[in-house]
Formats: sequence, C-alpha cells, structure tokens
Amino acid sequence: MNESQRFYKEVRSIIEEKSYFREAFKSRIVDINPIITTEEEAFRSLQELIDILRECDDNHSHFTVDYEKTTRENQPVEVSRVEDVIYIDMPTHICRDDESLVVNYAQELQDQVRELYSPEIRGFILDMRRNSGGNMYPMILGLGFLSNRDDMATFEFPDGYSHNWGYKDGCMYYCEEEIYRLDNPFELDKRDLPLKIIIGGKTSSSGEITTIALMGKNTQTIGDLTTMHTTANAVYSFDNGSILALATSNTFDWQGNSYEKGIKPDLQLEEGQDALEVALAMFKE
Repeated sequence: MNESQRFYKEVRSIIEEKSYFREAFKSRIVDINPIITTEEEAFRSLQELIDILRECDDNHSHFTVDYEKTTRENQPVEVSRVEDVIYIDMPTHICRDDESLVVNYAQELQDQVRELYSPEIRGFILDMRRNSGGNMYPMILGLGFLSNRDDMATFEFPDGYSHNWGYKDGCMYYCEEEIYRLDNPFELDKRDLPLKIIIGGKTSSSGEITTIALMGKNTQTIGDLTTMHTTANAVYSFDNGSILALATSNTFDWQGNSYEKGIKPDLQLEEGQDALEVALAMFKE
C-alpha cells in the first residue's frame, strides 16, 4: 500500500468511527474502493466522501487540502452602550485552544462590559450576524456571565453518551471539569436582565452554538434563520497540511432542544427593518 492510499484509509476510518452520521455514511460506502496512487487522487476521493456525508444530512463537515491558506482574519468584538442597553457585536473568532489566547479574548470582552455597565442598564443585545464560527471557547468564556450556568448546553454523540458544558462564576466547565478561568470575571448584579440576540443567514457553526448556549427564559432571538451548522466539529490535522473538520456530535440547549434545521428567530424581521432598532424598541415595551 502506497503512502497516498494509507492517508486515504486513515481519514476514511476516522469518518467511519467518529462521524455523528456514521451509520448512514457506512451504508453508502460499502462498494466504494478507489484506486489511489497519488496525493491528488486521495484528496479528490476524500472530497467525494464529504459529498456522501452531505447525502447523510451532514452539512457541516469539510476536508481542506491546505488549511494554512484558508484561515480567516479575526475582527475585534465591539462593545458599546446604546441608550440604556449594552450592545455586543461579536464577529467570527478563530484561535487555537491555547489558554492564554482564549482567556485574554474573554477577559478583554468582560472588561469592556464592566466599563460600560451601571445599575441603569436594562439589558443586552448580542449581534451574531457576522459570526460564521471559529472557536467557541473564547466566545462562551467571554459571554458566559449572561447565563452563569454550568449546564448551558450539551453535545450528544452517536454512541448515546453526552458532554455537558457551561460557565459559572468566571470559569468554563466541560463535563463538570474546569477548563478555563478568568482572573477578574464580570458579574451581573441582576440575574433577570433580558438578552436579545440578533442572528441571520451568516450566523453559523460556533456562532450558532454560542447562541444556543445563551438560550433562556429572558432570551429572545431576532432576525433570520441561521445556516444549520449546529453540529460540533472535531478537527483532525495531518502531516501533509490538510485537515478534516468532522461533525462528531449534535448540540442541545439546556432544555434539551436541538436545532438541526437552524435557529429560527423568535421574531422574524420584515424586509427593510433594522435589527438593532427593533431590538432596542423591545426594551421599551
């Protein structure tokens, strides 16, 4: 067996073993055994496997040949006070699961909120329209004070087991174990402040998962349907520079609701409506 063939079989085996959609996937590839002699043929055959995953309702997994050339540039979080509401515009954020990167991002976000917060604040608006995904951990650690519960959401795996995770008092927990901690967390003095989350057709992946994690009795979503990328991807890197981002679990909110068809907003915007103006008006009702 040549090196390209071994590489193809390695990636295929990962999909067969770890994919959230593995049973449907395996039933479709029984007779697929390509002859592979070059790396290009391996890449092409692996993309065909991704196409088969699409037939199994997996619209999130992807295989990337040269990952370093596809990285997106991060935009900073913008926090401002609009009238008596704190507005947080959170675009896509991509970083490694490096503790300093995750914690610094979250701490800076909470520090900005602390500077603007006062007892007169009536609530928060979180704008996720520019958030197409990335790394959920800094987002959750930064925004966790809005929920402050260690069971914000759950990942359910195909074997039937699940991993719960959340944020409590400046710490992020995964399977009840602390994974990140802020040195100076911001704490709300009122726990019932309303949260309006603006979503749209570009809210995707970790942007959707972050939105799901913040669902609660005081939360309302505004805007348009999201992209339906609410499965959680595990990333596998290979020596040739390629990566496999594979949907290995599905996401459920704290009440057990899942969002395979995307997040449908509580309030659908009509054509021409300004999302921020609508969200602000809801605080005056």
